[in-house]
Amino acid sequence: MAPMLLPALVASFCLSHAGMAALSLGMARHHQQLHGRRPSATRARALRTSGWLLLALALVPATHRYGPGIGTVAWLGSLSAAAWLQVLLLSYRVRWTARLAGISGLGGATALAGLCVASVA
Repeated sequence: MAPMLLPALVASFCLSHAGMAALSLGMARHHQQLHGRRPSATRARALRTSGWLLLALALVPATHRYGPGIGTVAWLGSLSAAAWLQVLLLSYRVRWTARLAGISGLGGATALAGLCVASVA
């Protein structure tokens, strides 16, 4: 079980970052910063909903590998690190926000799928 601890953290961090990016892009100010226009009400709602779902999904790999006590703390740590990364991206590299969020989402989903396959095998 020890070799699977790092992929669980990576999956949690990647999903947390994708969620934080979706939440921030669901805000009119940051969406306008990146796309030059305010989001429609439907798009903003979809971004916020997917952001919260990704943040909740990031809890799964952490609690699955570490248990509910330590896993929740590891999840909160990954949320904090992802939030700081998002703050830095929005402050200094706005154009990278969407690209890195997509990469994080794919990386998190891949790592989560790998963890599921490894736990079954």
